[in-house]
Amino acid sequence: MDEDARRDLRERRDVKWRAERSRHSSTCRACTADLDWVLTTSDPPQWMPLDQPPTPTGTVAVVRRGAARVGVVNPGPDVDPGGARFVPHWAICVGVDAFRRRHRERRS
Repeated sequence: MDEDARRDLRERRDVKWRAERSRHSSTCRACTADLDWVLTTSDPPQWMPLDQPPTPTGTVAVVRRGAARVGVVNPGPDVDPGGARFVPHWAICVGVDAFRRRHRERRS
């Protein structure tokens, strides 16, 4: 990815972070677990809920890129070595199927 494309993606993440961060609840509506929200590295960026607190077996590293906190899934050793790792909330939530079903119905 060239420098202009990286800059454009970083700016889009910053705008999305500032505009939508407050819309996300800090607790899960299904299981009442504490959540932290980050943007993904995908293009376009999507929101991902993370469980709190960090765990050694987590698969997501959180790094700051511009104003946004970005979740890097399955990070390599060069991404925030020794930093905290988190687990995506949908991996352990007991009520995740209710949200998946509703998401699928909206797409139809």
